[in-house]
Amino acid sequence: MVDTLGLSLSASVRGSSSLPPSTKQKLKHNMGLFNILGSVVSATVKTALTPVAVVKDVYNIAVDNEVDATQNLLGSAVEDLEDAWDETGDMFDA
Repeated sequence: MVDTLGLSLSASVRGSSSLPPSTKQKLKHNMGLFNILGSVVSATVKTALTPVAVVKDVYNIAVDNEVDATQNLLGSAVEDLEDAWDETGDMFDA
């Protein structure tokens, strides 16, 4: 839902030339906050699901399958946090 909201807000900011510049800047700032919050929440949920990935990996070891669920999940969580960090820097660029 955050992505959909962000896309609809960005479309209204880009396509609407009738908004004053200060309003456009506020909308851009709020979209940045939504993106940061979404990335942090996503990383938190993925970290909370790590025990499930560990159990899956243990099962995969038992049946001789590839063991990569935990690595993929935590790697994705790190990418989400990196995106949040990058968005923080972009938000304060003037």
